[in-house]
Amino acid sequence: MVYEYLGIAFLIALFKKGSVNRLSETNFKVSSLIIFCLLLQLFAVYAGDYFPIIDQTFTYMIILTYLLLIFASYLNRHLEGFKLFLLGLSLNAIVIIINGGRMPVSAKALETVGMSGDIQVLSSGYKKHELVGDQTLLPFLADVIPLHFPFVLMSIVVSIGDIIMTIGICWFIYQGMTRNQQLSN
Repeated sequence: MVYEYLGIAFLIALFKKGSVNRLSETNFKVSSLIIFCLLLQLFAVYAGDYFPIIDQTFTYMIILTYLLLIFASYLNRHLEGFKLFLLGLSLNAIVIIINGGRMPVSAKALETVGMSGDIQVLSSGYKKHELVGDQTLLPFLADVIPLHFPFVLMSIVVSIGDIIMTIGICWFIYQGMTRNQQLSN
């Protein structure tokens, strides 16, 4: 996801007299499940160095979290922007699941944004990402889009799913913060 845009959506909503309170009043379902999935992914990535069983089950843990996140997003599809978020999340989940629980990343895109040093890290077996290669399935859904200033503050490589998720969450933030304001205008 492109996090800078979440802040921009927030600031635009504030400028339009939006309210964080309105956003907090959103009828959001299963937020604890989403938090659990994010924590489980962090645990899987970082605890594997200390617990060999985590390394052995890493792929299954990542796939499980993506399936649960899709389920949670589906339950929230009634919220503005969540259908887009669900689409982007599903695209990312597809490419991650069919490539063994890791998001493929384009070496060329990394070079384009000046992140050549990450190529060596990914080649040596980084857990959550891997380099796009001949065996990569659906590489066009992988992290192949280079973004750098002025589009983002720090250079990154993203997927089409990341972009769609970002648009969905930005729309959710904006609509959630300005919801009652729009009704009164």
